[in-house]
Amino acid sequence: MSVKVRYIYSACVMISTPDVRVLCDPWVTQGIHDGSWFHFPFFDDLFERIGETDLLYVSHIHQDHYDIKFLHQYLKFYPDTKVIIGDYQDNFLARKMKIDGIPHQVVTSFSVGDTEIAIFPNHAHQRDIDSTIAVKHGGHSVLNLNDNLFNPEHVQRMKAFCPEPTIALMPYTGAGSYPHTFYDLGPKLEDRAAWKTGIGLDRYREHKQAFKPQATIPFAGQFVLGGSLHYLNPYRGNPDPISLTEWDKDVILLDDGADATVDTTDLQPSRLRTKAHDPIELRRRLLSLAHRPMDFELTFGHLDVSNVPFNRLLAKAQQTAHAKAEADFDYWYCIWLGDHWYALNANKTVNQHGPRQSVDDLEHRSEIFIDLRYLYGLLTLTYHWNNAEGGSQYFTRRAIDEYHREVNDYLNFLHI
Repeated sequence: MSVKVRYIYSACVMISTPDVRVLCDPWVTQGIHDGSWFHFPFFDDLFERIGETDLLYVSHIHQDHYDIKFLHQYLKFYPDTKVIIGDYQDNFLARKMKIDGIPHQVVTSFSVGDTEIAIFPNHAHQRDIDSTIAVKHGGHSVLNLNDNLFNPEHVQRMKAFCPEPTIALMPYTGAGSYPHTFYDLGPKLEDRAAWKTGIGLDRYREHKQAFKPQATIPFAGQFVLGGSLHYLNPYRGNPDPISLTEWDKDVILLDDGADATVDTTDLQPSRLRTKAHDPIELRRRLLSLAHRPMDFELTFGHLDVSNVPFNRLLAKAQQTAHAKAEADFDYWYCIWLGDHWYALNANKTVNQHGPRQSVDDLEHRSEIFIDLRYLYGLLTLTYHWNNAEGGSQYFTRRAIDEYHREVNDYLNFLHI
């Protein structure tokens, strides 16, 4: 009458009861986010280590949770596995799975024998894409929060199903491109990285205070940047979760290797990780990745960007982005094209865009520096801006160092 958790990697865990096995968010493919994300530690036989499951839960569309290449391989090898996802208001994930040919079921809550399972989409914002899953059996429960930001309404829905989980799998950090692609190397970047670390730990504390689990497993967000971005890893603001064990007695940090487990019956882990990852091994891993090409270098490596009509492509792409714009104030995205800028106003109430020699007069702006071969791929939907941002694939400099949620999604729709 218990629930068992097996830690595999990053946000990937297996949650098992006597009735059912649920594999959550498996990420196995190296070089996701268009060639920039990799595992550390790395196990080249992770597919085999994962093994068979009954249900496979995908929390959201990001590639470290929705690994399409792995899913095709896995479902071919284990065709009886059922893929389950949440019932989102705007189900980007269901549409993507349909396009990708992944059979799936959209579910809210259901039972398998004496096991109850529920998925809770996070509706904090109309374009939020994340969800959580809870598994209950015999008075024991495991709550998997993966990447979710704290949202009181979301928390209340989860608590109605799972008031005080036995084990909570909790986020403690965030991925994304901030701060390491927003500042030059130096004290400012180091300060912002420390700030980001603190924000992630605050999110962990907030969730823990809300749910009061008997034990927590800090997880998700474990990766390294490879290729030409490998030098940015120390500045991402992503701490080793071993640091949480120094001040939280309830932390269970399961060891790497995809076979460490803990059971809700006694909360005694089979194997813990008790020290930080070896910096020498990390350095070796990064050096082995340093010369890996990004996807666009393989696809568009010989593209003569001088012959690409970027002004015309951006003007066309602006129509798509403008139709989805949310902001009602001026905010400019200024893309450097090598010899001039192309500026786009994310304000939905005006239609302003075009080439410029200078953007210094645009007070509220973000300057985007990107390989033009990759830009071509983004504008033509060979790649997607969300993966580019998550993969740290371009650099941003803000004229005023402020974050505005209303303009954050604008680039996601900048394509023809």
